[in-house]
Amino acid sequence: EELLFRHAMSLDDLCEPLSAPAHTLGLVFALNVRASALAQAGASPLASTFVQRCRLLLLHADRAQLVFAPLEFSRLCAKFLTFALPQPSGALLAVRPLLAAAAALAPTPNHITPVHALALQAAIQAKTY
Repeated sequence: EELLFRHAMSLDDLCEPLSAPAHTLGLVFALNVRASALAQAGASPLASTFVQRCRLLLLHADRAQLVFAPLEFSRLCAKFLTFALPQPSGALLAVRPLLAAAAALAPTPNHITPVHALALQAAIQAKTY
């Protein structure tokens, strides 16, 4: 993880060729580091690329890989929402990926995860209840 932090600003090049279903676990760690670097740098123009990459990951995350890093995945979902909300229609565009992420993270359909709260927050802010 320390190595990722040293090269945080070049992680976009690393993430681009990776597909979400096949590389879910690696993308979770790489995008978490990227989000931390963006928050420290205050780089808002780069936030849209981060949001797009996260959106694809959340929509197509592999449940079998998520069992190895559920906490990191939940943190990534929170960072995704933080970066998505300031963008135009960000809350609306965040609802579906967060619902998909919550379903992927839950061990059964009857479980509620912290990501469900994030999805609810996005839905309320987007006024899509």
